[in-house]
Amino acid sequence: MSAPSTSAPKPVWSALLLGLVVLVIFLGITAVFRAASGSGTREEQDRAEVRMKNLAELQEQNATALNEYSWINKEQGKIRIPIRQAMEIEIVALNQTKPAPAYPIATPAVVAPADTAPAASAEATPEPAAPATPAVEPAAAQSDSAVPAEAAPAEPAASPQ
Repeated sequence: MSAPSTSAPKPVWSALLLGLVVLVIFLGITAVFRAASGSGTREEQDRAEVRMKNLAELQEQNATALNEYSWINKEQGKIRIPIRQAMEIEIVALNQTKPAPAYPIATPAVVAPADTAPAASAEATPEPAAPATPAVEPAAAQSDSAVPAEAAPAEPAASPQ
């Protein structure tokens, strides 16, 4: 067997130095391009100023609408009141009303099936048997003139052969 060749480890410092130089060059080029582009053209700056002015006006209009009295329609006598006062009035009104259930559930009326089968097929098949258990109607729909519940068809009887 031959002795393993031992070579001196390659200097890591040269790779780190090369990486650092590349990073500095990249950052330098980036800084040059940023300085050359500036903060935008004069046209872009003018549009930004107009947008900021429009935003300030809109915020002022919203603050006025939310916090001051104004007329909505003088002929009808409708006014706008500050939002805080409107919330206080609404809280008082809500506290004075009794809670009611939301969306009462209406039970659908049960409809008896229409006898639409042709006469020929009625003769060929036996009559369905009556259901073994009576249909239970909802408590809200029970009355003296209750509509009979729809019966489930029974299994046809086996034909004698």
